Amino acid sequence: MLNLSRLAVVGTVGLLSVGAWTLPAAANELLGLQFTGTPTATLNSAPNGIAYGYNLLDTSTSISVNGLGEFVNGSLSNISASGGQMPISGGSTPAGDWVYLGSGAVPSSANSFGSSALISVEITAADASLVGSYWAFASITPYVLPAGDYWIAVVYGDDNTPYTSTSPVTTEAGISLLSGATCGLSSACSGTTGETFGPNFENDPVTPLPATLPLFAGGLGLIGFLAKRRKQNAKQGHAVA
Repeated sequence: MLNLSRLAVVGTVGLLSVGAWTLPAAANELLGLQFTGTPTATLNSAPNGIAYGYNLLDTSTSISVNGLGEFVNGSLSNISASGGQMPISGGSTPAGDWVYLGSGAVPSSANSFGSSALISVEITAADASLVGSYWAFASITPYVLPAGDYWIAVVYGDDNTPYTSTSPVTTEAGISLLSGATCGLSSACSGTTGETFGPNFENDPVTPLPATLPLFAGGLGLIGFLAKRRKQNAKQGHAVA
């Protein structure tokens, strides 16, 4: 009986080891939008006011957003620096650009995104970091978005520095880019189907539970059961003696 118990324990530990070895490693951060080729940058000057751009997204699964960013054509110097945008929620006039992500109707004014967004962040040349070849990002407290429809927008602080692109993009699995537009504060928006964009986001893909997880629960239960049986057998042996 003792040898059988030892064999069972060794086998269980072996299963646990295999389960631990097969646990998937944490995935790298992903960009919601990626270029399918080299983008063509466009200086989207907005003579009638501060420019902004947005995209409409559809997600078939929940995503955990941990960063928001904008297309800067690979240079932080393309981030707005003059702070021409109106103050956000009564705060001070920003020195850079703002990226917002929200749901429902897209705001019709550059000054309305702040009060309509679920999450937002200011992008400045001093605080942002380049991701890949074309994006400037700022980190945020992770925010989980359920599956659904969303808009993501960048509001530029200076009408002379917003860079956008109409080059084709590809999206992560489970995320669809529906349409996009670029606008001036006082002018009509113009856009294309699924290609005009400036804002972007980073997210940590959810790591699925490993298929070996039941081995952990079952193995721990088996070890506990065997330990209990050994104690009972030991007590019975002492009682007989």
